[in-house]
Amino acid sequence: MCEAPETFFDNFPKNPTAEALLNVNSLLQFAGNIVTFCELQGKALYLVKTDVGGNIKKISNSCDKYNASTVEEMLVKEREAKVNKNDNSGSIGLLWLTRAVELVIEVMVELPTSPDRNMRDIGRSAYAKTLMKHHNTIMKNLFYTGLALFPDKQTFLLRLAYNKPNMDTQVLDAMKEFVGQYRGVLETVQQILVKYDIEDSPPKDMEIPNAP
Repeated sequence: MCEAPETFFDNFPKNPTAEALLNVNSLLQFAGNIVTFCELQGKALYLVKTDVGGNIKKISNSCDKYNASTVEEMLVKEREAKVNKNDNSGSIGLLWLTRAVELVIEVMVELPTSPDRNMRDIGRSAYAKTLMKHHNTIMKNLFYTGLALFPDKQTFLLRLAYNKPNMDTQVLDAMKEFVGQYRGVLETVQQILVKYDIEDSPPKDMEIPNAP
């Protein structure tokens, strides 16, 4: 019988390799855990949860259609079929999945190093460094409004410990370990997207919208 996870981060395999995550089943399991992370934080990450869920479906549908077992195989087959730039393609699904995960990881990077900032400001800062450059004005405003709904830090960490008290240090340590292990793996996925001409070079200068 499997032990219940101590923290949310126990759901992820330790010491992941890029090769492992590029297996479609592993990638979809990873993405499913990101959905769970969003659900734990409620309305603040509702848009991210919806986005990730939709992109999981795109990737899954594409891999079923083309009988692909790896991300690269899916990208190759969609390019050969000339559907890789379609909005409903697995390639575009992978692109937006990666961008959303980048936001989530950036929140985890900034939280332990920002003792004087609240979760709203941390979330908005992470968004400004990641997803915002890919969004139009309407989406920017929607995300900025949503990120204002983050709980306070204590509640945020408590939820990642499944409401077990006095777990803040353990959660933060697990969070740092997760970032250290998975950030580089995510960069490998981004490099593959560039290789297959799915990811473009982001603009350098972005204007941050005014907080409501």
